[in-house]
Amino acid sequence: PSGSGGEMGVIRQELNKKRNHRSVRKLLKEAGLAIQQMKPVFLMSPLSVAQFIPPGSLMFDLVIIDEASQVKPEDALGAIARAKQIVMAFPQTSRHFSCRSLTLPLELISAFWLCRLPACRGRE
Repeated sequence: PSGSGGEMGVIRQELNKKRNHRSVRKLLKEAGLAIQQMKPVFLMSPLSVAQFIPPGSLMFDLVIIDEASQVKPEDALGAIARAKQIVMAFPQTSRHFSCRSLTLPLELISAFWLCRLPACRGRE
């Protein structure tokens, strides 16, 4: 990305500041696409995705949830909603899956995670 206006203008303005920087959430809302073009890989916890990336502002081609058995479905929902494709990696010792990682269409993942929500646990 180049230029001095638009999203790049926001980034350049922030880079030139010594103090009073925008919050991460505000910066990603105002210049998220330019940031994503410069740095296409974000390493964040599912809760950080929900906290710092406003809904509808960015989409990801791929979201990888490592140690998925340790992540509550409700905590991962924000990351899942921003993904075109999801890879969930489970430890080999997981009782629920025998494979190390699993790639499924969003519809199947949503069904899996919905079944793990507290309201559904009594039906298992």
